[in-house]
Amino acid sequence: MKQRTSFYVTLAACVVLFVVDRCSKLWALTLDQDVIVNQFLSFHLAFNRGISWGLFDSGESFHFILVNIVVFSLVLFLMGYAVQRYRSGYSILGELLVLTGAFSNIFDRVHYQGVIDFIVLSYHEYYWPVFNIADSVIVLGILIMVIGTVHESR
Repeated sequence: MKQRTSFYVTLAACVVLFVVDRCSKLWALTLDQDVIVNQFLSFHLAFNRGISWGLFDSGESFHFILVNIVVFSLVLFLMGYAVQRYRSGYSILGELLVLTGAFSNIFDRVHYQGVIDFIVLSYHEYYWPVFNIADSVIVLGILIMVIGTVHESR
């Protein structure tokens, strides 16, 4: 019963994160110019048709379709993996976080023909690639999965 309750709490948190990401992207779509918060944080609307950090970004439809097929396949694989781990009694917090971010980004791919990115972190002339909240949720999920795997192997 404890595992089931934990699963529902985690799932509810993922729904909240999904909604926060969707709302933040809707806000980003209203940006008609860059918003500079301070020297480290600004907002700039960008559409990423590739994967993380704009890798494989291309204006060509074939490349976009190919990237989407790979992304969708990975998400389907992760869904199966998460179900298997859950049935085996393992925590799937990391997997659910990755899937949450992935589903929001997939929505963008289908609806906007590219992922809405808008958060820019910088320090002097150094810039982190533009990203969104879903990307942060995915990174957090992967980190939790890696830590869990290391912990389980001990």
